Amino acid sequence: MLFSLKDCKIKGNKADFVIENKIVVDLKAKKYITRKDYKQMLRYLRAGNYKLGLIVNFGSANKVMVKRVINSKYS
Repeated sequence: MLFSLKDCKIKGNKADFVIENKIVVDLKAKKYITRKDYKQMLRYLRAGNYKLGLIVNFGSANKVMVKRVINSKYS
């Protein structure tokens, strides 16, 4: 099941999607994925107790960049 996190606000931010209640997906359209984006994904993962997050960046000219983020505090 694929659904949006419309009702799951995390301190004013919200991730774009959660897939099968396991993977958080955050979509970006910027030149680079920054450390701030990485830390934001970690906050999503820890707040929702998810193990895996994907930052998908469509901002690069000819390719899509995907960064995998693992929650080391997952229980």
